[in-house]
Amino acid sequence: MNILNLISQLKVSRLSAECKECGEEFPLSRADLFDGLGEFPEPAELRRKEMIGELQAKLNELKRRKVSAGPGAEKKAIEVGIGKIIEKVIPAYRDFGIHISDCRPLFEPIDMIIFNGLNTASIQSITFMEIKTGKSKLGERERLIKDAVSDGKVGYQVVRMNQILSTFQAFRRVLCLCPHCKAILRLSDLQLKYRGVAPKTWLDTFETKLSSAEEKEALFDESEAKLREQAKERGRRKVPIIIRKSMDSQFAKLKYNPYDIKALLHPVDFVVFDGLESKEDLRKIVFLSKAVNNEQLNGLRSSIEKTVEERKYNWQVARVSIDGKIEMTES
Repeated sequence: MNILNLISQLKVSRLSAECKECGEEFPLSRADLFDGLGEFPEPAELRRKEMIGELQAKLNELKRRKVSAGPGAEKKAIEVGIGKIIEKVIPAYRDFGIHISDCRPLFEPIDMIIFNGLNTASIQSITFMEIKTGKSKLGERERLIKDAVSDGKVGYQVVRMNQILSTFQAFRRVLCLCPHCKAILRLSDLQLKYRGVAPKTWLDTFETKLSSAEEKEALFDESEAKLREQAKERGRRKVPIIIRKSMDSQFAKLKYNPYDIKALLHPVDFVVFDGLESKEDLRKIVFLSKAVNNEQLNGLRSSIEKTVEERKYNWQVARVSIDGKIEMTES
């Protein structure tokens, strides 16, 4: 196929095109059409040189980032990896300084609660601890808990239970300079449009109906997504109600959101971060236990209750460096 003849025919055609870069529509008669294997007209040559410069700038920036990213990314990976392991084994660290028997891991919403003195059956204080590596900051939920501890919102509770190939190839060879944004594009990449009136075929009628159906479907999809989201939210709200029905009546009366209850098992059964799930207000942190007839355990729990009443509890962040050193901070 003669490319110059093709270009001449396109220049006198009534075809218009839409630029895929800027979205603007223009008649092909106004565009610079040229053979992509030959010389570029002056406006296109200027744009070609600009594109080459932009590409080189991107390559230079990528090279700079590769040089600088290595050490930083490696250090970050080490910190994250160490953090995931340390939060599980930190009581075994030689510099931790807290008796392993006093530690009760939670991992979520905070890493650990420490009942200082538990190993001697006499609780002296309680520490709510989050473990961090490097300069990582506290998350939103962790900060809510830290503030609750600082504000004295801690308690204790016992519950009493019972198209043709050649033409297509020629179209890929013809390049076009967009008169609006000066982008250089393949003719085959343009969305061509005929400005004259063509007779309607069965396919035109079908596409009109299909477009109408797709619009209706899109509207339904939008409302369906909202309906599904509303249904999911209703289901989520019902979960605590369903769970409460399965609980002991005395426990259910407390009306705590089950999502806020975490099991500790010993020396107290649960710790409740009351209101944390709603993210609106962490009302209180409550140590919750079932009433038992065990003199030794009750004595231990009495010392926990007294510790809470005397506000002998605090918040700590154990910051662990890559070399294994631990520093206790408040944030």
